[in-house]
Amino acid sequence: MCERIAARLAAAQPDTYTGWKGENVTTALKPFGIKAGQVWGQTDTGEGKNRRGIDRADITTAITRRDQNKAAA
Repeated sequence: MCERIAARLAAAQPDTYTGWKGENVTTALKPFGIKAGQVWGQTDTGEGKNRRGIDRADITTAITRRDQNKAAA
């Protein structure tokens, strides 16, 4: 799943994210308290299985915390 996130980032902003791998995504998210773990996902062929990835709820929580900190500043 982290590999898929890296690929989507590279497609959306190639000047910044070209060459990123799943490990880069994991490292970039650590300072925000977001850790990769076991999540349910699908392979590129559509097969469902447990994968290493990011929980969407953790991303939402980090964004909410960031926005609250900005508002308080």
